Amino acid sequence: MRKPSGLFLGPLIADHFVSRTPRNHSRANHDLETQIWGTITPDPTIKAEFTKIQAASFIAFDDRFYDIIGPNPMIEKLFTLPQAMHEAANYLPKQNKVFVSACNETYDYLIDLCTEPPTIKQFTADPPLESVNGGILVGNQLLVGTDGFRNSSPPGIYTLDPDTLKSGVLLNNYRGLRFNTIDDLTVDHFGNIWFVDAPFAWFAEGLKPGLHKVFDNAPTLPSAIYVYNITSGTIVCVDQSIVWPNGIAFSPDGKTLFVSDTPFNLQTEFRGVFAFDVTYPYTLSNKRMVYLPDTNIVDGLKVSEEGNLFGAAGSTIDVFTPQGELLGKISAGGEEKNLYNLVFLPNGEIILSGMMGIWRVKITQQGLINYGQGAVPAEK
Repeated sequence: MRKPSGLFLGPLIADHFVSRTPRNHSRANHDLETQIWGTITPDPTIKAEFTKIQAASFIAFDDRFYDIIGPNPMIEKLFTLPQAMHEAANYLPKQNKVFVSACNETYDYLIDLCTEPPTIKQFTADPPLESVNGGILVGNQLLVGTDGFRNSSPPGIYTLDPDTLKSGVLLNNYRGLRFNTIDDLTVDHFGNIWFVDAPFAWFAEGLKPGLHKVFDNAPTLPSAIYVYNITSGTIVCVDQSIVWPNGIAFSPDGKTLFVSDTPFNLQTEFRGVFAFDVTYPYTLSNKRMVYLPDTNIVDGLKVSEEGNLFGAAGSTIDVFTPQGELLGKISAGGEEKNLYNLVFLPNGEIILSGMMGIWRVKITQQGLINYGQGAVPAEK
C-alpha cells in the first residue's frame, strides 16, 4: 500500500546504525527511559535521522506496519491533566464513554465520546475507589483492580456501575491474605477473570523514605497470576514465575496468554512480554519470551483482531507480532511522557492514557474490543 507521508522506515536506520554502528555510541546516561532517537552518536547522518524520527508520530520498523496504520493515521492529544499517572483505560460501549483512572487518587475520569471534540469529567465513585490500576468490563459492570493506597480499603477487585457510579467489593483477599497491587485484568471466553498481583505500591513507596505511612501493610503474598471464577467464587493461582507481572491480554482465539514483566531495575532484571499456552480451565504451560522493549517496560498490553500486540512502552505504543517482531511505534506526539495504558474503540480508534495526558489515535487495524461478555453476580 502507499506509505503515508511523515513516517520513517526503521530498517533503513537500523541497517545503517545497528549493523554498522559507529564505535562510540550510547543512550543518554545509559537511560532506558529514552527512545532510540535519544542515542548519542558522533555520526551526523544518524543524528539527522534521529531528529526526523523524534518528530514523527508513527515510526515503521517493518513494512507490515503501514498496513496496520493505513494511509491516514492520526494522533492527537485530547486532554492535559494534572496528575502524573493515568491508568486503566476502559471503553464503556453502552455509555459511549471511556473510564480512565487517576492513579494514587480517590477520584477518576470519564471521557464522553458522544460529542466532538470529546469532553472529560472528574468523578468520585460511591464509595470511593482507591488508586485504580487496571480494569475490564464484565456484563454491565466495570471491574477494577486497586492497591489500597490509603489503607481505608484493602487491595482487590471492585465493581463500578457506569450508570450510577456506585462501587462494590468483588474480591479483596486470597483466603484471608491481602493482595498487593492488583494491576491489570482480562476476561477469557468463559467469563473467568484473569488478573496479576505484585507488590508495586509497597516497593514503589519504599523508594522514598517515610512513605510507608500511607501503605503500611507489608506483602503477605508473592507476585502471581490468578484466575477468578465469578460464578463459583473459585480463585486459582496459576503462575508465580513472573516477578513483576503487569499487563495481561489474550490472543484472539484465547489459546495464548500474554503477560508483561515490569521490574524497577530495568538494567539487570528480567523485563518484557512473555507468552503462555492456555489449557482450560486454569492451566498455563510453555512459557516463552515474546518481546523485549528497547525503552522502559511494557505496561498496558492489548491485542488487535489480527493478533498483533500493542504495548505501552515509555513514550510510545510498541506494535509487535506474537513472535516478537517489532513492526512499529506510535509516539505520543514526540512528548517525552510515559504511556501507561490503552484501550481500543470501534473504527480503529485507540485511547492512550499516560503521564499528565490522554491521547487519541486513529489507524486501520481494529483492536479487540471487550463489550462486557459474562456477568457479575449481585453483591450479597
